[in-house]
This record gives sequence, C-alpha cells and structure tokens, in this order.
Amino acid sequence: MAIGSEVLGETQARLAATAENIANLRTPGYKSSMHFNDIEQFSSANGASLPVSSMPVRSMLGGPLQETGNPLDLALVGNGAFLVQSGGEYFLTRSGRFQRDEHGRVVTMSGHVLQQAGGGDLVIGAGSLKVLADGTVLEDSIPVARIGLFGLEQDAGAQSASGVMFSVNGASSEVGQGVTIAQGMIEGSNVQLAGEMLTMMEAVRRAEIGSRIVQAYDTLLGQAVTTFGRGRS
Repeated sequence: MAIGSEVLGETQARLAATAENIANLRTPGYKSSMHFNDIEQFSSANGASLPVSSMPVRSMLGGPLQETGNPLDLALVGNGAFLVQSGGEYFLTRSGRFQRDEHGRVVTMSGHVLQQAGGGDLVIGAGSLKVLADGTVLEDSIPVARIGLFGLEQDAGAQSASGVMFSVNGASSEVGQGVTIAQGMIEGSNVQLAGEMLTMMEAVRRAEIGSRIVQAYDTLLGQAVTTFGRGRS
C-alpha cells in the first residue's frame, strides 16, 4: 500500500510540474520545473544512488532568443540575471520584458523595478534609449546609468520564488566577463514541449501501475479478512 501511494504521490507531483511548464511555454525567461523523483534516471546521471527530494528544482538552461524590436526588451547572453525589487524585496530574473512606469522607472510587467549596477532603481527619461552589451544605458546618446548583471547559479532552483523570479542568495554578486545584453530581444521559455509530453505519458503509466498496486493490496486485504472471519466461525 505504501509503495502504491508513493508512486501515485510522485505521479501527482510530476503531472503538476508538467502542467506548470506547459502553461508557461510562452512566458519570457521562464525556467522549467523538474522533479528528480525518478531514482533510476537520477542515479544513472550522477553515477551513484543518491537521496532524491520531492522538492521541484528549476532547469537553468537558456531559452531561445526572440527578436521584438522593443527597446525595453532585453535578453541576457551568458550565465547571468537581472536584479529587480518590489517593496524592498529583491529577486533575480532572466525575464527581460520591461516597460517605463509613470515615474520613469524601468519595471517588469509585474511592477518589479530593474536595478542599476552598484544599486538603486533604474530611472530613464522619454528620450531615445540605447542599451549597450555591457549594460550601459544611453539616453539621446548620453550615458546615464548601467544595468546591474548578477550571477545566477545552476542550483538556484532551490531558492526559486517562481519559474521566473529567484530569491537573492548571499553568493550572488555582480558579474563582468561573459554576460552581455541584447537590446530589442527577449529570452523565451526553456520548456521543451515534446519532452513535457513524454513526461506526461510516463507519469500516466506510473499512475496506472500505482493504482494496480493499491487495488491488489485492497484485494489481498479483503481476502485476508474473509479468511480470518471463516477461521473464527
């Protein structure tokens, strides 16, 4: 019974992660949720039998770059992240779809404010905007600020606030070489639809196995109760 319940519980977690991934197939900067509950696959990939947590982690693989032509759409090339804040709470994100609010601050679609290198909200005017590869912001060809770029570790899924936002950890710091900004582009979701469909089919098969185990347990339990009852009569 316990084995069957574990299988069904794992399957439910897998299906929930798959449903979330598919729902965010078009979400810029979204990092797909993974569950390392498949002991055989996980152990094979790591060369050992390791304890596996049911807590979902995020795949930090980059998504495809999509050209938009919007000057406030910014894509990151390399292993880095933007730093944004809302209400004094800071997050790292790869989602670079920004807009200018009524105060001139550069914000995400959810209102998180993009941070400058060295700290502080990024505020821009209504003039011509150009963002250089190193994050330097030009207004009417005059440098006015530089966007902060921060490290986003491959294990950051443990601190994931969502598939798009990641909590800042103590190891996060501004990065230099190897990370650049592409203006007029966004990074798409890294969800692979074909892979998600395969995961869903596998989860359904595992659910069927778990259900049969529970049914077999119930049948054996019923037979045992019947036999015990006969023995006492």
